[in-house]
Amino acid sequence: MRGGAFLVAFFLSLPLVAASPLSFIDQPHIRTIMLIPILSMVIVALRLLVGIPLYGVFGPLVIALSLIESGIFFGLVIYIILIAIGIGVKLAITHLKLPIIVEISILMYVVSVLTVLFSVLFEKLSVFREILFPLIITSFLIERFSQAIELNTVERALPVLGSTLATAAGLALIGLGASKLGPASFLALFILSFIIVIGLGYYTGLRLTELFRFKFVGE
Repeated sequence: MRGGAFLVAFFLSLPLVAASPLSFIDQPHIRTIMLIPILSMVIVALRLLVGIPLYGVFGPLVIALSLIESGIFFGLVIYIILIAIGIGVKLAITHLKLPIIVEISILMYVVSVLTVLFSVLFEKLSVFREILFPLIITSFLIERFSQAIELNTVERALPVLGSTLATAAGLALIGLGASKLGPASFLALFILSFIIVIGLGYYTGLRLTELFRFKFVGE
């Protein structure tokens, strides 16, 4: 019943959306701000309906925003290089028995230096500086992946890292498509995504990955 009420409210709001002045939505920074919750709705759907494992919720979102600016393929290559080097450094300093907060700080230094070097070598990376390249998120991914290796195995940790980067790439594609919408359509998508998020909050069924798991167990 609540979901139906939200849908009714959405369709009733469409005439108001179409009649309102929406020129401000064409501003790039406004679109970026409004795009963040739209992409977060996709993450919520992937987690609750599909059950895709991710390293955090905001990590893929922040990475996706940077991929939109840099280019998906080029940005993913840079992220993979940064994460690979960072993981090597993390595993090396683990033997020093430092507090986790100190290790994360060291990783931020390493990622920061690597970003500066890449910015010098590849002028295209200047786009990252315009959106404050997410050093904290990259360091967080490195830390989480390293911990997963220590607690489990590389075979278990690597798929989660891969799904995180793949989700970020998918979100970037969605963001690029949404950015081409007209002001009214973009605002309607923004409102609809909010309604979908609320509806997903009431979902208590099995995830798609769980259905496949139970199917294989039954066989």
